Amino acid sequence: MRLFRGWGVVAAAHVLLALVFGAAYSFGAFFAGIQASFGAGRFPVASLFSATALLYYIVGAFSGALADRFPLRAVVGTGIVLLAAGFALASLAPSLAVLFALFGLFVGFGVGLVYVPAVAAVQRWFVRRRSRASGLALAGTGLGTFVGPVTAGALQQHLSWQATMQLFALGILLLGGVAAWAIRARPQELGLLPDGDRVSASAGAPVETGLRWREAVRGACFWWYFAAIGWGSIGLFVALVHVAPAAQGLGIGAADATLLIGLI
Repeated sequence: MRLFRGWGVVAAAHVLLALVFGAAYSFGAFFAGIQASFGAGRFPVASLFSATALLYYIVGAFSGALADRFPLRAVVGTGIVLLAAGFALASLAPSLAVLFALFGLFVGFGVGLVYVPAVAAVQRWFVRRRSRASGLALAGTGLGTFVGPVTAGALQQHLSWQATMQLFALGILLLGGVAAWAIRARPQELGLLPDGDRVSASAGAPVETGLRWREAVRGACFWWYFAAIGWGSIGLFVALVHVAPAAQGLGIGAADATLLIGLI
């Protein structure tokens, strides 16, 4: 029995989410090195991550529409290239201001162009098994958040933060390129139906249920979810950015400090 192609899309989305969020959330592991290189305080360095996160969520609000209008692999592939370029160019920045512009813009747009289109693709491939498929794909976020900072911390025991960023850029480009090539927007592109269903021509395709965007925003439930995720994200990002430098300030080693990011 052949494995449904949709599970390959889930695997590709899992890898993409692991890469983009592993890269973005590894920022805390680079925090001390950036501070030392540019003689900067915590506030301007932390503001760099804040601006980047703000940008990739703003871009995410429009990237889904882009993936509907243009080929999904082109949109996601562009995001991967921008993300890799952000790390590569940031490693060459001569000042904190230049780093702010390069990392913030390239990484912000890169993550934003990958996140929503990848998750939306998984949801189109599944109806009955959508929760399971989405959960497996989004588990990549947790994997990346653990592996990214820990890897960055381990590499910086032997390399500079600039060289570590360059290695990250190479890894993002190679792994992300393969995953972007493997993902497909919808099963109909391959002559398939959601969940791998087989129906006769007269039976019709499964009907997807749910609300349209204009319907969703009229309900209080949507805005409760919106507020909960928004406020929850503030607490999450504060911890991800500041826990490593705070731990190092208490005398904890750099490797163990970055491990705290991954454990969150």
